[in-house]
Amino acid sequence: MTTEGVFASLIVPTCNRPELLRKCLDAVAAACAAHAIEVVVTDDSSDGATERLVAQNYRWARWVKGPRKGPAANRNLGSRASSGRWLFFTDDDCIAEGGWLAAFIESIRRAPDCRVFEGKTVADRERRRLDEEAPVNLAGGYLWSCNMAIRRDLFDELGGFCESFPYAAMEDVDLRMRLQARGERFAFVETAVVCHPYRAAKGIKFTVRIGASYLHLAERHPQMLGSALWRTMMLTVLRRTWALAKDAVHYRFRGFCYAAAWVSVGCYFDAVARLRAARRAQPRVALADGRR
Repeated sequence: MTTEGVFASLIVPTCNRPELLRKCLDAVAAACAAHAIEVVVTDDSSDGATERLVAQNYRWARWVKGPRKGPAANRNLGSRASSGRWLFFTDDDCIAEGGWLAAFIESIRRAPDCRVFEGKTVADRERRRLDEEAPVNLAGGYLWSCNMAIRRDLFDELGGFCESFPYAAMEDVDLRMRLQARGERFAFVETAVVCHPYRAAKGIKFTVRIGASYLHLAERHPQMLGSALWRTMMLTVLRRTWALAKDAVHYRFRGFCYAAAWVSVGCYFDAVARLRAARRAQPRVALADGRR
């Protein structure tokens, strides 16, 4: 597929959330009003509701049947189905502000050597409880997949989002770490704003799944654990515990049981990741001792 003539493609992955997608595309329509941007909706849904919604109400968007292998594979399929020289990403539960795309486009024109940009992600209100969540990004450094732009050639060089994670978590963290390992900088565009409304946490079962994906992330990027495995782990545990205590007081212990379980699960998987890293290092140490 040629990329000539199309400046940017917006990829919107979705799965069984037509009403949220409706709000997303209504906002995207306003953001795209002054720009010729290709919009591709990649649909992992189990029924035809989303396909009908796009066909009946958003004919300017292209619907593509998803691979049903999770959001990373869904985003990658959307990129392959698109034709823009730049790829913009947002999620079906996000609402873009009117100047969102214009801010990205202006930033791209002002910094032609920069190949990655991240936007500002805000919530719809103040947080009220410890058992609700939103991927807020007010100052940059996260590169959340719900609000980012990347040059297609770079995205293709990286192989897109990694599809080997066992659950839908950590794919965008992995992408960010691979970009950082290559020395790529990603500029923060404060005026490229999308809103990700607060939602109830998905529960401990999902937290455990995040932990499983974290183990895969640590295997792919062992440097993230640091050289002093157990000292840095203790510092991490202390930092998380202190943050939990402060948040518990701030939110008057609303949702505390979930938050405490979340911290406990996170610490457990962090310990498992470090134990595995230590075991992987043992054969190398033994081999080095044998050569002396």
